[in-house]
Parts: sequence; structure tokens; C-alpha cells
Amino acid sequence: MSFFKIHAKGQAKVTRSLALYATLGMLLWAAYRFQYFLLGRSNFFHQTIWPSDIAGVKTTLALIFSLVLFIGGAGLLFKWLNREKPAQLLIDTEKEMRNVKWPEYEEVYNSSLVVLVFIVILIFYLLIVDFVLDGLTGDSWIVSLKLYRGD
Repeated sequence: MSFFKIHAKGQAKVTRSLALYATLGMLLWAAYRFQYFLLGRSNFFHQTIWPSDIAGVKTTLALIFSLVLFIGGAGLLFKWLNREKPAQLLIDTEKEMRNVKWPEYEEVYNSSLVVLVFIVILIFYLLIVDFVLDGLTGDSWIVSLKLYRGD
């Protein structure tokens, strides 16, 4: 069974799991949107397969196509993540993340404080420039942005 072969089994479990679950989430969203795309395209996809609902969901052709898309995509994703190059990239990534020196709480707090103070200073600077330009031209760019959006 070469399809289910895992390259370097047991290594980089965290990054492999994170990559798999994140991309499976995106694939699930794509399959969900694909179902509604098909339902909006033609009445052909509204045909029900079973006479009764399964767990309150109508089993339409659009649902079957989107499930096939999800299951097939999940299999291809599993196969791709276990090829040598992507698997080695994830293994190397996890090794490098273990070597990272993460900042202490005080360093994060001080850096965040510097960023917030700078943002407040920048806000006041832009407001002053706006008022000066408003006095020179008679039209505030902040007000014109509000009018453009329709507020």
C-alpha cells in the first residue's frame, strides 16, 4: 500500500498535524461552497438520492459531488504531505521552531506598548495634517472618505 506510506514516520508530528488540519479545514470550506455553487447552477443538482434526509440534510447530487471532492482532496492532501520534500520541510520547520528563543513576557509587553504609543502618535499626526489641509483646501479627506462610502 504505497498510497498510505508515511515518510519519516514519527517525526514532526505537531507540524504535520497542524498542516493537515489547517488544509483540511480549507478543503472542507471549499467543498461546502462548491455544493452551493452547484445548487445555484442548475436544477439537475437538486435531485435527491435518498428519499429521506440523513441527519436533517437532503442528500442531493450537489452534496454527493462535494463529498467526493472533499474525500478525494483529503486523500491527495495526505499523499502530498507524506512525499519526501514536503515532509522533510515540515520536519526541518519543527526542528527550527524548537531552537527559537521565545521572548519573555516583559519584552512582549514593552514591545506592544511601544507599538500602541506609536499608533496613537501617528493618529494624532494624521488628524493634525488633515485639519491643516482642510484649512488650506476647504475639504477634509476624512469627510470625503465617509461621503464616498455612503455614510
